[in-house]
Amino acid sequence: MRENRAMRIYAARILAWFFVIMFLFTAVSRVTASFTVARVVVENPSSRRISHVVIADGIVEKNQEFAVVCEQGLLVKTVYVSMGQRVAAGDVLAEIDMRQLEEQIDLVREEIHILELTNQDAAAVQNKNAEDAAVNLARAKQDYEQIAADMDVAVARAAEALQSAKDAYYGFEDTIRAGAEYENIFVELAAREAAMKAAQEAYDDAVRDQSAAKKNAARAVEDAGASQPDDHSIEIGKLQIGQKQRILGRLQELSDAGGKITAPVESIVTGIAVETGQKTSDTAAVTLADLSSGMRFVVKIAKPDAGYVSAGDEVTLIKNGNRFSGFFIDTIKSCEDGSLDASVLLNDASFTIGESATMEISKQQAASQTTVSRNALCQDNTAWFVYVLDKKDTVLGEQYFVRRVDVRVKDKNGSYAALEDGVLAADEMIVSDSDRYIEAGSRVRLQKP
Repeated sequence: MRENRAMRIYAARILAWFFVIMFLFTAVSRVTASFTVARVVVENPSSRRISHVVIADGIVEKNQEFAVVCEQGLLVKTVYVSMGQRVAAGDVLAEIDMRQLEEQIDLVREEIHILELTNQDAAAVQNKNAEDAAVNLARAKQDYEQIAADMDVAVARAAEALQSAKDAYYGFEDTIRAGAEYENIFVELAAREAAMKAAQEAYDDAVRDQSAAKKNAARAVEDAGASQPDDHSIEIGKLQIGQKQRILGRLQELSDAGGKITAPVESIVTGIAVETGQKTSDTAAVTLADLSSGMRFVVKIAKPDAGYVSAGDEVTLIKNGNRFSGFFIDTIKSCEDGSLDASVLLNDASFTIGESATMEISKQQAASQTTVSRNALCQDNTAWFVYVLDKKDTVLGEQYFVRRVDVRVKDKNGSYAALEDGVLAADEMIVSDSDRYIEAGSRVRLQKP
């Protein structure tokens, strides 16, 4: 009996020690797991809108610029404005030396007078040339008529002489045939034939001379009646006079204003091409940005943000910590590098040309049913993916293991990512944070809230 009792007591002790050892091993295992197993924070996919905030720095520029011009060669007495200065309509921009201005006016008047006298001389020359041409033409016509008459007389006389010679020759032949007797008949006949030939040659020469003389006289008439080369000197002179008169008008207008160059509208000075003590050039004296047409905020949108910006988007401008809303993108131009040049039309007196500001655009996309935090989204060389928790029974009890799930990203910002629907269930536990490195198959523990 005692031996059986002793055996039972011994067995009970052994069993107790077994449970104690098992408890210690379990405790040690759990303590060890707390140091080796990653603790993770999880989330469930949710529905939300992905918003994008685009921020870019830019500068305020002129929207419409125009030039204030002044006649060149005028001595600048004083310049009253500086770059970037705001001026009202009628404000004096610069002043011209009045003494030199009046000298310039007198000089232009003298130039106009010289041109007028030159035109008068040219007109007189043209009239004289026209009169001489008319006289020469009349004389050429008279010469033609006289030559034609003289040559007609010469031809007529030659014709009469020819006819007389012919009558003498043929009459002598008729007399001989009638039986009349003459001494030296053959000598006489030869003489009369020679006289007839000479008369014929004289007549032919007279006809040729008549034709040549009439032809030369006709050419003289044609030459005298030919139109003279066009002379545009008077028209050119009139144009030059007109130009000088317009210059004189502008100089006189400046003189009437006391030599003061003024701003026509409220504007900002964007360029000054005149200096005190120097003469004006043929360029604009001052360039102004017309404030009545507003200003323009110009900015470059980086390529990653270009897809979220379009014409007509409402923007907020931030300057010196102050926010100004109610503005819209007016123009957009694509650049070769994928960025955008955008501009915003300004009509707010709070801005000045040359100031820097920051543009902010906030856009919300359509709601997506499956979104996760950006911390939960992972990427390798092949695809985007997330880690999902699976619960499994082990010798240590229920344990969590991570499983990789490849996903397709539809949109994302700095906080959230919208995923293609149907890949993740609504109750999936998505790893959003871990206190150490994990990979597919890693055993993890849930981080207690």
